[in-house]
Amino acid sequence: MTTKGNPGVVYVADPKLLACSNAVPILKHRATLVHHLISAYGLQSKMKVVPSAPATEEEVRGFHSEEYVKFLQVAQPDDQEIIEDEFGLGFDCPVINNLWTIVCQVAGASLTAARALTTCQAKIAINWCGGWHHAQRDCAAGFCYVNDIVLAVRHLRTKFDKILYVDLDIHHGDGVENAFFFSPKVVTMSFHQLEAGFFPGTGKCKDTGQGGYNKVNTAKLWTTITSEILNIPISAEIPEHQFFPLYGPSFELEVTAGLRKSENTQKSLDETIQEVHGK
Repeated sequence: MTTKGNPGVVYVADPKLLACSNAVPILKHRATLVHHLISAYGLQSKMKVVPSAPATEEEVRGFHSEEYVKFLQVAQPDDQEIIEDEFGLGFDCPVINNLWTIVCQVAGASLTAARALTTCQAKIAINWCGGWHHAQRDCAAGFCYVNDIVLAVRHLRTKFDKILYVDLDIHHGDGVENAFFFSPKVVTMSFHQLEAGFFPGTGKCKDTGQGGYNKVNTAKLWTTITSEILNIPISAEIPEHQFFPLYGPSFELEVTAGLRKSENTQKSLDETIQEVHGK
């Protein structure tokens, strides 16, 4: 059911979407924490809340291969015929119950957000349950079973000539970059950590084309971003709500800076700047 609020901002959320997002082991409870903190600050009532419409098989196949989609539709955790790591389904992306339902719900949420923009329902659309940027055309990767971002961008292209995709995750958005590597209509920009042994090990400064796993801090950040989008100041003190105890001992919105020594020496910064400028 659609809830009235600021018509300029659409917020995609509903119980089934939250349940599907929480069903992924690495993401367990994250969607619920984010949603409840946004609600506790009274921000949900300031947006037009729209339920997610599950993606169809045809929509998922708009990017993913037929073979991979068919496998997602039948894969079961107790299926003895499943080969470890087939289609990327292994350690990072285990086969879980109701996998196809989860894939369609998450992909559908981002498509719902994209449709809100292409139909001029809103100027800003928020889906905090999406962002599975590692999934490739024919396989899962990095806890991502479907690339909802690619599907959403493809839909946005039906109305907008050119798209700029900005990725702020700590990991390189390799799946999205690979999807549009040869496209003159989509520019992907990823700000991520790059070092030896750090997943996925791609996304160098010279690649110009032809996780949020701390769930409490993620809820704080995404709630803050939501308030900034709405231009509504919120209290630095976490309001009492169902998950209030998880925000102790400070119970404040601010994330305390770490005490680790910065490894960004002047030499390393200079080398990075030189690499960016191609010197």
